[in-house]
Amino acid sequence: MKTRNTFYDVVDKRFLLGLYRRINSVVKDVMRTRKGRFGLVTIVLVTAIAILAPVLAPYDPASQNLTARLTSPNTTYLLGTDSYGRDILSRIIYGFRISLLIGVVSVGVGVAIGTIMGTVSGYYGGWVDEIIGRLIDIMLAFPFLLLALIIVAVLGPSITNMMIAVGISAAPQFARLARGDALTASEKEFVTAADSIGRSHFSIIVEHIIPNIFTSVVVMATLYMGRAIIISAALSFLGLGVQPPTPSLGLILADGRDFIALAPWITIAPGLAIVLVVLGFNLLGDALNDALDPELQTGDKLQ
Repeated sequence: MKTRNTFYDVVDKRFLLGLYRRINSVVKDVMRTRKGRFGLVTIVLVTAIAILAPVLAPYDPASQNLTARLTSPNTTYLLGTDSYGRDILSRIIYGFRISLLIGVVSVGVGVAIGTIMGTVSGYYGGWVDEIIGRLIDIMLAFPFLLLALIIVAVLGPSITNMMIAVGISAAPQFARLARGDALTASEKEFVTAADSIGRSHFSIIVEHIIPNIFTSVVVMATLYMGRAIIISAALSFLGLGVQPPTPSLGLILADGRDFIALAPWITIAPGLAIVLVVLGFNLLGDALNDALDPELQTGDKLQ
């Protein structure tokens, strides 16, 4: 009997069609809830603003106008200016782009590393599980922010190193989740049947294990987007993330800390922007969890 051993054999048209139908169904379920609509609309809106930043921003985010420094919000500068006379609104619009980029890349790194580690650990078990499990435990012993700080301190402050650090810091959480789901899936009858007919380990993992952990990983990734944005803003605030003059929500907050009494709009505006983005991702993650969990689909829906 001919077996399918390559990724391209497994991912065929039927798989893609089924994936499209599943995504379409999930989107409809998400849009039935208030929090799902708010979260999805917020993230879509913020993403659109980030993509269209060169068109929407009224000024160059790095352009300085010292004659207009610390100007309060008015018709010319809707959110005021900072200590260098830079337009806060323009910097926030471009800051959305940086924040989303950091969130997507760092969570992508965490998902890739963590899912591979957890899937391999849960599927193979034995000494492989012991080694990977102890490595995960060591990483989990450090708080999320502390581990990111250590990695950035070792690699050096930059946006690339910060994304790597946040991604590695998130990896053990995804690994633990993937390991648990992989352990459960590997005991199912269809996995045993596939192994008994000579299917390769790679084919079993891709075709049977990963689809069974995909839902949980997607929900956690959505929730971790908000967490990654907060951590990246904190690192930028401490001077270990995005470096000037690149506009970043964390950097805007850092610029305004010395003028909190004189010009509070410098910190209030980017702070509210961070809250909005994080809230959007958290609500969307909760809605996805409800939509993908049959036991929760009846809760929080509009009648």
